[in-house]
Amino acid sequence: RRQLPARRKDGSEFTIDLGLSKVEGGNGQVFFCGCARDLSFNDTEERRLSEMEDLTLGRLLESSLDPIFLINDHGIIRLVNQAAVGQFGWSKEEFLNQNISMIIGGR
Repeated sequence: RRQLPARRKDGSEFTIDLGLSKVEGGNGQVFFCGCARDLSFNDTEERRLSEMEDLTLGRLLESSLDPIFLINDHGIIRLVNQAAVGQFGWSKEEFLNQNISMIIGGR
């Protein structure tokens, strides 16, 4: 993540927070996905938008028919959706703070 200056069509400048993620396609293609957030909003507006993003992400996560896990860099499960619960049989509480190896690659 980086804070960078940005310019609107009308020429006005503002600061953005830019996050980039590398995405590799199945055929070896590499793409980058970027998310730019306008930092000129006041703290209240920024908090409100963040809460809306969290709600939207939560709805998206739970509406997926495919199991989705959010794991940290140590393989610890931090978030799991209902489809994963149904597919693997453990409750959300049983998944959380466990290593992803509980379902893949052995223990």
